[in-house]
Amino acid sequence: MYASLRTWRLLDLAAPSLKLKLPLDPLDLPFSVLVENKNFGRRDLFKMHGDLYQGTEYELSKGALAGPFGYPFPVEGGVASNGVGQIPRGISISRTVYSIVNELPVGKAENAVAWYAADTPATSVYVPYMALATMQAKPFITGTNREFTRDSAWWAFDFVQNLMRINYQAMWKDDVAPKQDEMQVRVCSMCAGPVWDHTPHRTHPTSNTRLCSMWSAFDVESSVGMVLFCYRVLLQAPPIPFPAFRRASSTRSFPPRYR
Repeated sequence: MYASLRTWRLLDLAAPSLKLKLPLDPLDLPFSVLVENKNFGRRDLFKMHGDLYQGTEYELSKGALAGPFGYPFPVEGGVASNGVGQIPRGISISRTVYSIVNELPVGKAENAVAWYAADTPATSVYVPYMALATMQAKPFITGTNREFTRDSAWWAFDFVQNLMRINYQAMWKDDVAPKQDEMQVRVCSMCAGPVWDHTPHRTHPTSNTRLCSMWSAFDVESSVGMVLFCYRVLLQAPPIPFPAFRRASSTRSFPPRYR
């Protein structure tokens, strides 16, 4: 079920009319299917990466393992995974460090884009990195996942996702999902027009590479600013100084993933 459930879900999302059955062996599934949605776009692909089997009998936000607040990332291991059964994993899991979707226009390798989502894609936002870019936004190259900092894009997304353990479904419905959609729409809408097509260098004195660099930095920095807003939305209070999460014996009161 480790691979078959995820593979089945992706194929089912792409071609729901086939009503594919979930097999134990993923090799029993078709190699590929024709995408039925004629308007399928990059945002649909992003949502696939963050899917948690919503609307199926395997929906992770329901049942005993989800607890009273519908937390979709159940604790794995233990008796339930020791010959008794299997705990399902979503396509997106809580300990995902990052996700990447590559986009390559046919015949235009110089227009290739790597869409990057920090932390788990279920609660993250994909931002573009262009092939011709020569710089990165500072929030995306700051810090590590072993020490908390408010200057890091990864920690902004990771902190929000972890804070949602308090009441995942309420926070998702009222705060995170609307903000995630708003942010993703904004980023994708900025990735349209002549700058996205890498054509301004034909009429603009600035070099194409420099334009792409500026565009990438603008996109990710504006997105990080919107993500940081989630701190205040979820906490319902002004930012407060959080301690640095370090791998040391003095941090045993913090969750394991921060050590």
